[in-house]
Amino acid sequence: MVKLTLPNPKDLVRRWPPGRSQPEETDEAAETESAAEPKPPPPLPLFFMLSHLEDDGPVRLDGVKLAVLEVMGLELDEPKLGAFAGSLNAVDFPVQLLVRQHPPVLRGLRDRLTEAQPDDLPQQTRDAADSLGRLLTTLENREGILDRRFYAVCEHARADELRALLVRAGLGVFPLNCNSLKLLLLASTLGGSPDERDEDAEMEVEVNRRDIRIGGKLVRSLHLGKWPRSLAPGFLQGLMAAGAPMDLSVHLGAIPTEQAARTLEWQKVRFESAQSLSFKRGRSMSPEAEIALEDVSRLRDEVQRGRERLFHASLSVTLHADDADTLKDLTQKARAHFAATLGKLDNLAFRQREGLLSTLPLGLNAVAVWRTLDTSSLARLFPFSPPDLDTRSGTLYGIDLRACAPIVYDPFDGTHLNANTAVLARSGSGKSFATKLGVLRGLCRGVRAYIIDPEGEYTNMARAAGGRVLSPGVPGQGMNPFVIDRGDSEELLQRIGSLRRLIEVMVGERLSAERRSSLDHALASYYAQRRERTGFRDFYAYLQ
Repeated sequence: MVKLTLPNPKDLVRRWPPGRSQPEETDEAAETESAAEPKPPPPLPLFFMLSHLEDDGPVRLDGVKLAVLEVMGLELDEPKLGAFAGSLNAVDFPVQLLVRQHPPVLRGLRDRLTEAQPDDLPQQTRDAADSLGRLLTTLENREGILDRRFYAVCEHARADELRALLVRAGLGVFPLNCNSLKLLLLASTLGGSPDERDEDAEMEVEVNRRDIRIGGKLVRSLHLGKWPRSLAPGFLQGLMAAGAPMDLSVHLGAIPTEQAARTLEWQKVRFESAQSLSFKRGRSMSPEAEIALEDVSRLRDEVQRGRERLFHASLSVTLHADDADTLKDLTQKARAHFAATLGKLDNLAFRQREGLLSTLPLGLNAVAVWRTLDTSSLARLFPFSPPDLDTRSGTLYGIDLRACAPIVYDPFDGTHLNANTAVLARSGSGKSFATKLGVLRGLCRGVRAYIIDPEGEYTNMARAAGGRVLSPGVPGQGMNPFVIDRGDSEELLQRIGSLRRLIEVMVGERLSAERRSSLDHALASYYAQRRERTGFRDFYAYLQ
């Protein structure tokens, strides 16, 4: 067993001198303690192979600067699978795909909800906000609820190329900055979500034979030693949906086409020679050998035509638990998932350090065990699914039972193409309830809602939340679109455009470009006057 203390994480932002991260007496004590056991792995150097952090990427001890990209997940279907395979075909540099899922930290979301509450909320709406805060606390402590995030890591010089390839596959990509990188690296090493890490904490690390104790938690790294013969689309979704806190890393490196073609040709000749020799001896080839010959022949043709590429691939999993019994249970679940498809997860006895390094966002496969896969097989791994809506800001809608993750959505955070949302479901599935819930919880954090309600479904909720119910056609009720606040010039320009379109509707025909320009000028001059504006009649009188 090797013991050491991690350095203060705040030191990550400056370069450290080379050397070991723990006193010499710790090494001597560890060597004395383990003298009767097989030789343990070397101590973890300098915060797990990290030299320092720059604003746009971490730098490893070997001087390689990396880029870490956060990837937004997608629902998997055949078109997306094909697009992802096409992007993989264009990758000619080492890439690490990382999935991290851990219990969510909803404390920040709860605090932001409290800060955003308007002071003039009605009591019933304030009670709803308090209830939402208690619900967030309950979800944070509920077992099996996970915050899932996806990352892609490569050398910094190839970051733009990798980003373009992922975007071409339909994935949203966002580079991480210095502070986000620091939190991610700490969380990957110590476990948990990036938002919960204490930057001032110092952790003692014990590297044991089959696990590593970091502070008060245990981690165990496993490696996929035997791959399934065939991979189904979304092969990893079942593992991630099992509800286990884990870091799953897929390392891949493209094999040059010429080298791949030569290797496949040599394997084809070898199998054909074995087949010929078996026939001369009056024997037939085994079914396994016949299948292998067919696979090699097909793959060689696909590679030569440019439809497929070969990759070196490696898959490692690091499980996190609070105690040994929980860790054992999580290990059995992970092994059962791969065993169901005739795969096998190997123990990394005395190689836990290498296994943990392989699942850190450092683009480093310290296990150094590879399997050759073609593009189609590698694409079926597709680690960016099921998607997990970000839990750092927005409105809580519920729990995704398939992904075991909170559904927290903010259409106004700027990461979406637009703020539009559609609610689609069968009749009686709860579309109205989900919409009302989203509106009410949005009101709790200061969102203003305007609802067109021809059937009167939202009347009671609007009145309970302190809103106004306007019924067009009823005397004394309605909205006057001609009353505009002159203080906001941007809003004034937008409203003038809306009024022009309203007048076009009232006229019953689309105005020509000349008339639209004249109408815009008339509206602008009308609202430039310092006078009370009462409605369309007043505007008409002004024009006369």
